[in-house]
Amino acid sequence: VIACDQPLRYRIRGEFHVIPPAEDAGYRLGFNRRRTYDLVAVDDCLIHHPNITEAIDGITAALGECAPHSIRALRLTTTPGRRELLWRALGADAPHDLQAALETNLAGWLVHQDSLTLEFEGGRVDGRHSNLIFRVDSETFLQVNHRQAHRLYGKALEYVGERPGRLLEGYAGFGAMSFLAGTREDQRARPSTFTLIEENKAALVMARLHARLHGVDHVTLLPGTVEERLTRLEPGEVDTVIFDPPRAGCHPAVLAELARLRPARLVYLSCDPSTLGRDLGRLAQK
Repeated sequence: VIACDQPLRYRIRGEFHVIPPAEDAGYRLGFNRRRTYDLVAVDDCLIHHPNITEAIDGITAALGECAPHSIRALRLTTTPGRRELLWRALGADAPHDLQAALETNLAGWLVHQDSLTLEFEGGRVDGRHSNLIFRVDSETFLQVNHRQAHRLYGKALEYVGERPGRLLEGYAGFGAMSFLAGTREDQRARPSTFTLIEENKAALVMARLHARLHGVDHVTLLPGTVEERLTRLEPGEVDTVIFDPPRAGCHPAVLAELARLRPARLVYLSCDPSTLGRDLGRLAQK
């Protein structure tokens, strides 16, 4: 168990409902009351990064200037260390003037509508001397606890080992694990080839960018689902597999294909112990 040293103010992404004006208040941001659809306005949230919560007043002021009645929610993403905010409207297209209103009302922030840069401190990941940057958009999956993500990726790299050989990353997202492995200071510990499977096309665009940005060669990007793409591989084509599936875990077909391919090493990152246990049990039976 690797405990989080900051149990509060850690989330670098969150979705906030847009609450329309009432008689006594203008636009507000909030969440659903637990187990209901009732909206509760908030002016702070203890698990979100200050870059997000301190922007709430400016965001609601911008919403009041643009009157975006059809927007259901805002997805907000930030990057620690810099006052930058990436936003996306959910439920409807945002008014064309909302970006300018946000820039005006969030003085001191860099406000993005397309993507922003996340920086990983190499020393906190695996002791390397250089940092790595990745570009993410609002649709790209990321680890919302950025500090803990350093530890997660560092531990995963330990399990990848010093001679990973041909690496396959399923549910790859923007390729964080592959490119962290592919830029290790000890070149002998870098994978010889990289195969990334991801069904989100925007994430694959980012992965292609990161391969070029970090000078990682021998990269194959495969769009589509993991269960479908694995069927096109033959036993002996990959040595190390990294999976970081969604909370629901792996499709049974993925586990069947993994048993058929029989890689030398599997590193499984999970956010749900119950589905992790289920999948490992199924693998053990194959």
